[in-house]
Order: sequence, then structure tokens, then C-alpha cells
Amino acid sequence: MMDCGWQISFRRALTEGEHVIWHQLKEELAGVTLSADQGDDVKWALKSRKYTTQSMYRSIIDDGVHNRQSSLIWKCRVPIKIKVFNYVASS
Repeated sequence: MMDCGWQISFRRALTEGEHVIWHQLKEELAGVTLSADQGDDVKWALKSRKYTTQSMYRSIIDDGVHNRQSSLIWKCRVPIKIKVFNYVASS
């Protein structure tokens, strides 16, 4: 196993099982090489291809799909616990 000169400290001591997983991860990552001659290409994967705060929020909450029914639930003038119940029941 290659150590790769990693200098990583954890906030707490790892259990024996976590040590095994950590060493397995390091072994897997030791075989990965990154190509420096290729640049990164970042694209927003939603329909509009334009980043907005709203598009990010929808991506996180609804996987990028706007659900009209859930929007109506949140706009109703009822107590929040009823909104949450209806939202969970409709999901």
C-alpha cells in the first residue's frame, strides 16, 4: 500500500472498522491519476442552463423538477405542521 504522503488528522480517534475503511479508501485513491492538461468544464445541468439561486434551490429540494402541487401546499395559509403533513403525504 502506498502512503502518498498524506497528512490528515481526524477530530476523534477512528475505530478499528473505520481504520480499515480509511486504508481501503487510500488504496483506491492511490490508483487514481488526474490529468493536468484537461481543464474543468462546469455546466448547470438544468433545462435553462442558467444558474440562479432559485434553480439551485429547486435542484437541491426537487432534483431540479418543479412540482406545482408542492408549491401550492407551501403557499396555503394554514399552520406549518399541516403544510409539512400534506407535503410528506403527497411525496
